[in-house]
Amino acid sequence: MIECSLCGGRAVYYRSSSGHFLCTSCLGRVLERAIRRTLSPLGALKPGSRILIPVTYYNTLASLALLGISLFMKRGYGSVIQVAIPDFIELKYSGKLGRVNALRVSVDPKPCYEDPVLAVHYDRLWSLRLASLLGYNVILMPLTRTDLTLLALEIPLRGHEAWGMLSLATSVNGVMVVNALADVEAEPIASYATLLGFDFETTTECRVKLRASHILGELRGLGPEVEFSSRRTLELILNTIKMRSKGRCVYCGEPVASGDVCELCNIIKTSTVKILPQP
Repeated sequence: MIECSLCGGRAVYYRSSSGHFLCTSCLGRVLERAIRRTLSPLGALKPGSRILIPVTYYNTLASLALLGISLFMKRGYGSVIQVAIPDFIELKYSGKLGRVNALRVSVDPKPCYEDPVLAVHYDRLWSLRLASLLGYNVILMPLTRTDLTLLALEIPLRGHEAWGMLSLATSVNGVMVVNALADVEAEPIASYATLLGFDFETTTECRVKLRASHILGELRGLGPEVEFSSRRTLELILNTIKMRSKGRCVYCGEPVASGDVCELCNIIKTSTVKILPQP
C-alpha cells in the first residue's frame, strides 16, 4: 500500500506537480486551499454572498468536483451556495448529495459545439441569466489553469476575440464571474470528481464532442502540466484588449470594439433559462 504523503492513509492519487501521493480527503483539502486562495482576495466568500456553481457543458467533471468541494468550502462563512444542474446533463453519483443545494434548470438552445471557445461562452451566458433570475451575485466557473492556458491559444487560432473569459474575475451587470479553479491544474480536479463517485451523460440530441485545434491536441498529449502562460501574462493581454475596446457586451460583459453585443453572443443568440419543477 502506498501511503498518503500528508496523512499516512491509503493514497489513491499521485500529483505530479508536487510529487505527493494523496488520499481522496487530502486531495480535496489541497484543492480547497487553492480555491480559497483564489477567492479570498476577491471577497467572493464573504458573509451575504449568494454563490452559483453551474454544472457546465465544458469541463463537466471540473464543475462536479467544484460541487463536491462546495460541501465544505463555505465553512466559517455566511455565504449561500446554489448548484445549478442543466437539463442536458444527466448526473450520476454513487455518494450522498443530501447537503447540496441543487437546482434543475432548463437551458435553451441546447449545446452543440465543437469549438471550445463557444462552449465556454455558452456556459457563461446561461449561468449569468440564471444568476440574475435568482438574485445571486457570484458565479464560480470551473475553468482550470490548464483550460485557461489552452483557451489563450484557441481564441486566436479560431479567429475569436473572446479574451474576457480568461479574466480571473469579471463583473457583469452586478454579477461577479470568477474562474475559481484558475490556480488548479485540470488533471487533479477531474480526478477528484471521479474519486468522489461522480459521472454524467450529456442528454442532448447533438453529441458532438469538443475538439481542440490540431496543435492543441498535440500539446495536450504532453500532459496537463504543460503551461504556456501565466495569470500575469493573461492579465497583460486582457488589459491591452480592454484599452482598444470601445465598450462591453450587454449580455456577457465581453470587451467589444463596436456595437453592444459581442460576436459570440450573436452566434449563440443568447441563452434562456427556466427553473424546472424540483423532485
